Formats: sequence, C-alpha cells, structure tokens
Amino acid sequence: MRIHLLVTLIVAIYVLLPGYMLLMATGQRRHIFLLSYAISISTLVLCLALFLMLQETNGLWFIFLYSVILVLTTIVVWYFQKRIPDRSITTTQSKLQNRKAVICCLILILFYSVYHSVVGPYTEIPSDFWKHLARVAIEHRLLIDGDNGPTSPLVYLSSGSSLIYVALALVAHIFAVDPLDLVPAITLVTSSIFLTSVYWFCISLFGRYFSDTRWVLIAASLASILTLVSFGTATFSYARYYAYFPTIFCFPLVYASIVIFSDFLELPQEHRRLLFLVPLFLVAMVLIHRQEALLTIIILGGVCLVRSIRSFSPSSHISRILVIRTRASLCFFLSLFAIIVFHAFTTRELADWHNTPHVIDLSQLTSLLSGVPIDNPTFRLWDTVGIFGLLVFAWSALNWKIIYQTDYLVAGLLVPFFTSLNPLYTTVFLHYEDPTILWRTAYLIPFPIIAALLTCHTLSSKSQIKKRILKGYLNILVIVSLFISLIPWSFQGYYNRTSRVPSLMPVHKFNGAALWMDLTTFVRSIESSRPVRRILTDEMTKFVLYAANRGEIWWWPQHEYFPKHNQIYKEDFTQSDLTDTLLVVNRRDATPTESAKHAGHWPVQVLNVSRHYPEDLSAFLSTHKNNFELLWEFNKISVYQMSTFDE
Repeated sequence: MRIHLLVTLIVAIYVLLPGYMLLMATGQRRHIFLLSYAISISTLVLCLALFLMLQETNGLWFIFLYSVILVLTTIVVWYFQKRIPDRSITTTQSKLQNRKAVICCLILILFYSVYHSVVGPYTEIPSDFWKHLARVAIEHRLLIDGDNGPTSPLVYLSSGSSLIYVALALVAHIFAVDPLDLVPAITLVTSSIFLTSVYWFCISLFGRYFSDTRWVLIAASLASILTLVSFGTATFSYARYYAYFPTIFCFPLVYASIVIFSDFLELPQEHRRLLFLVPLFLVAMVLIHRQEALLTIIILGGVCLVRSIRSFSPSSHISRILVIRTRASLCFFLSLFAIIVFHAFTTRELADWHNTPHVIDLSQLTSLLSGVPIDNPTFRLWDTVGIFGLLVFAWSALNWKIIYQTDYLVAGLLVPFFTSLNPLYTTVFLHYEDPTILWRTAYLIPFPIIAALLTCHTLSSKSQIKKRILKGYLNILVIVSLFISLIPWSFQGYYNRTSRVPSLMPVHKFNGAALWMDLTTFVRSIESSRPVRRILTDEMTKFVLYAANRGEIWWWPQHEYFPKHNQIYKEDFTQSDLTDTLLVVNRRDATPTESAKHAGHWPVQVLNVSRHYPEDLSAFLSTHKNNFELLWEFNKISVYQMSTFDE
C-alpha cells in the first residue's frame, strides 16, 4: 500500500508539475490543468525519445535528465516571476469561483480514488490489458538485463511501439518491483487525470451557457461522471478498460489541442502565441499512440469547418481578423487532406476489407455503390454509440440552438458522417490502417458532455419548463431515458450490451490479475532462481504467466498444451526432453462476468480452465512422483518440476 501511494504521488507530479511551473513562469492561467498535463507528458515523452536515440534508457539517466528539466523550469519561474504581468484572476468573485472549481475537482478525485481502491483496476482475463502489460514487461526485462535498447532506435520509434511502455517499465525499475505490482497505482493516476481533464475541459466549455457558476460546476462534474459510466465501447468503460493503455495518456492532449485551437479561432490576437503547442502535442501523441494524433487532426478540422460556415452568417458578428484566421486554417486542413488523398491513391495499397465484419459494402443499399466501403454501423460503431448515444443525438436535434453555440459540439456530432460513414474517408483510411480500427473516430463524439450540458440546462431553466410545457417535459423524459440506457437491463431476450456498468464492477480479484496472483508470484520467483525453459499448462494460464512474467503475448485462441495434447500427453511426457520444464495444473476457475457473457470479445467460459485438463492427469502424476516434483500447491493450483523419464 505504501509503495502504491508513493508511486501515485510521484507519477502525478511528473505528469503535472513541470508544465504547471512553466505556465506559472509565463503568466498563463487559462486552461491550467489541461496545459500542465499536456506540456508535462509531451516533455516526458520527447525526453524518452531522446534517451532511446542515445541508447540510454536506464532509470538513473532518466531521473537525472528529467531532474535537470525541473531545475531549469524552476530557474525560469524565479527569473520571470517579477517580469511577466500577472494574468491571474484578479477579482475577489473570480478567485472565489476558481476556488470552488478546484474544490469540486478535488472532491471528484477523492470519490473516484475511493471507488478505485474498492473495485481495483480493470485487469479482466483475457482483456487487452494483458497485451499492454506484456509490452511493459518486455521493456522491464531489458532494463534488468542492462540492455539499453535496440541497435536501431529509429526503427523502434517508427515501428508504432509506444514510449509509454518504456516509461512504465522505468517506474517499475526505479522502485525495484514488477510492473504488475504497480498496476493499481498507475491506473488510478491515468483514469483520474483523464476524468479530471474532462472536468476542466467542460469548465471552459460551459461558461457560455450558464450565468450561475454553480451550474457550470454541476454540469462539468456530471460530464466527468457520465464519461466514466457511458463513454467506451460494448460493456467497457473507457476510463476503466483503457486505464493501462497508451491511448488514455493521449486523450487529455486531444482536449488541450481543442481548447488552444478554439481560443485561436474565437479569442483576441494574444492567444495566438499558444498555437505552437498543438504541433508539439501531435508529435507526443505520435510517440505515445498515433491514433489520437489522427483524432486530433480530425476534430480540429471539424471545428475549423463549422467555424468557417458560421463566419458566412452576418449574425455571427465574427471580427475580420478572426474570419481571416478561420478561413486560412480551413485552407490548411483542406490542403492537408488533399495531399493525404493524393498520397494514398498513388503510393499505397488498399487493405483487404471484404472478409471482416468491421466494414460493409454499400451495395447492400444500392447496386450502384458496389465496391464502396463504409464502417459497419451495426458492429463496433453501434457498440460505441449505443442507446445512450442515439438518445443524445435525438436530444441534440431537439435542442439544436443550444448545441449550435459551440463549434466543438457541432463538429463532434458530425464526426461519424465525415469519417467512418463517409466512403471517401473510409477508402483513404483503408490505404493506411487496418479496417478493424476504422470505428474508433466514434470516440470523438461528445455524448457525455452534451448529455451533461442539456441535463443541467433543462434543470436550471425551471421557468422555461413552465412556459413550454411540452418541450420541458419531453426533456425530462429524455433525461430519464438516458439514465435507463446506462443500466444493463434485459427485456424480451434483448440485453443492453452497450451499458458500461459491467466493467465498473470489481473484476480484479475474481476475474483479473489477483485471481492467480499467488501463482504468478511463485512462478516469477522460480524463474528468477533457476532456468525455466518452458511452462506446460492450459492456454489461459500460459497467457497470463507469459504476459506478466516473460513479456510475451501468447495467442491463447490457438490453444496450449492442455487441451491440445490431452490425448497423447502420457506418451509425450515419457518420451520428451523435460529438462527445465514446469508443469502448472490450474483448476481454479472463475465465474463469467457480464462482459464475458455479452461483449463478444472472448468466449463466456474462457476462465473455466479446469475443463482443459485430462481427467486422469492427477492419477498419472501420482504414479510417477519421481518425475514430477511438487514445488507449490494452493487452492486448486499445483506447480511441478518435471524431469525426463529414463530410457
């Protein structure tokens, strides 16, 4: 527990403090949280890229160089603190409002921290968490072995591997623990920062809608809560499922880029000075998880397009300088898109999309569009939008005058129609990426933010409800329907599989890493004290052991020794070289979760591992005790040291 608290504190400081100090030095107070995180994580990642280029990835070098950055930032603060005009909030009322916003944010973090400590991190077996853990374990093993990295760092940086894996491995190496042991602390920091970034992003967004600051705080808090319980895909909450993934490190950078670019298009000329940070954030996102760099470009282009259309309206009252700035930006995005389209069709091959459920042929609608692909709206796109998203779409249409006030909200709602459901975008995308990830632009649709805004706008306008009874009560009906859509209900054989609630339930102890943690720890100690050439066990146990201890991603659907060799295991054991081989017999099953039952990401009985072993295995092991030394046994799990049978 102590090390978890220490790691949580140190990681939070590293990803927030450097940027915060730099902003204080320059007198920048606007969007302080988003920019503090974005600058800090970008600096950290760029430093790690430099380490890799120098083939110096050990922990001491990391601490030294990043400490130098902190010292230099401190010097900048000290030097400029009396030379930069104080742009901080000056009025007593504004200071009080800002203090209330901070207190409200701290309360949200406190409640989420308590929740996280109770339910634990999301480590359900065999979710993608284990693949990312394996990649961190690879980097951790290299650090332990004193390997400073690949012989060609440029190849590594261009391979798509995330530098976040290196960073997480460095944290574990510095504290001399295994990466798996730090998962609770790391996931608490990442998910808390993600939800906090949503909160502060909404604080800046909702100011134009509410004259009463209390409603701004309530709406921003509600947006964070709705992001936790509604944002994600299938039964998986984004903040839970992705908490150990590189992508969650990037999403606050998306929000930071949006607020900077929106200020550039909407506010006076002095805000132009922050625009240079957007390319910096994009580079950082490419090094962490390039998907978010694409999402950022898409949403910024969408905001620019909406703003440009608005600029042609005489009633918009946009100043001439802002009109020029907006249209120049639109020309930039259109030129960029034209270059990408030209490059795609002249130098790239179209990916094969005919044999995947993620993409469909528009010939299903009309034969005139045969061979034209779009994202399958009934597959992962539906898993992401869900009933909640459809209701928000309909509610936004009902309250379009409110949504139209903000370029970002309009652009966000239009995202699927310009991307995954747009044949041109789909075709260009399939020249660069796999069709299985085409749907992910749906993460840009701000359903939780819009739902929070319209809910609070409805509840804060009681007089309007009385004047317009029909629309007022219709809004109330939508709010109730939204709440119902978040619940994993079942009706007439239909299960609401787009509810994220199942992933909010505790899975760590009974279906995740803690399920076989004792086995993982024991095997890790064995492998550190003696050579272990291979481990014979069932497919799921091997998947976990190899990911956690060896940094290897075992493709479990191809099956493992059990049940693959159940019919011939006796002959194989007696005739094979069993030197340095462990036999793990794992009959500790787990009850399927609601995600396993309904998400469709893995078989329901995947953790019913006892079914994989032959019925006569125990009798065979008892008969040949000299060849199977029992090393450890506890709660239906046994580990044996195997030895070769005599000729």
